[in-house]
Amino acid sequence: MGYYRECGHPVERKVASSEVAESQRYVEPASPSVEEDRESVKPPNKKTKVIAVSVIAAAAILCGTYYGIDKTIMAPKAVSEKFIASLRAMM
Repeated sequence: MGYYRECGHPVERKVASSEVAESQRYVEPASPSVEEDRESVKPPNKKTKVIAVSVIAAAAILCGTYYGIDKTIMAPKAVSEKFIASLRAMM
């Protein structure tokens, strides 16, 4: 009987007589951590979902606001027009 490293469950397979001698020398024990990991993963609760959605919504609003400001107020044409207007006001 051999073991796979990934799942830790024994797998029966037919082995040649030379492989039987090798397999008797070293048998890797099943990893219990895989089963523990599966059991310890809990589905997110309502509070976690609300926080995640709130953070994503806040990020989207901030990115949209920055994009809007950058394209309107900080656009090269808008900046140059404001500069020219301020120079004319000084004269």
